[in-house]
Amino acid sequence: MSHKDYEDIIMKTVHTYFGEAVLPFLGINEHVVQIGQTEIPVLEVTRMYMDFTFLTVKDRYLHIEFQFTDGGVVDLRRFHSYEAWLHYTAGKDVMTYVIFTGDGKALF
Repeated sequence: MSHKDYEDIIMKTVHTYFGEAVLPFLGINEHVVQIGQTEIPVLEVTRMYMDFTFLTVKDRYLHIEFQFTDGGVVDLRRFHSYEAWLHYTAGKDVMTYVIFTGDGKALF
């Protein structure tokens, strides 16, 4: 058996002992009939939409975001997460530019 198999057996035994012996010692007088689940898998799907990306001759991505309103640090964190995931999945450097178009002016 592997190390993980031994660890699982030991933890299940401790779990059972805790339910049968330690809970009453702590004044929790519930009759335990079996151990319950201790892991709750959660799968979350998130779509990230970038305005424009371009692969350059330098083999890196340009990531362009257009913003009409100033979302401050919240927006910058969101753009950074886009940049990080694109870098991670594509294995290429990413340079992000935010073009602010609020008040009818384009600011870089």
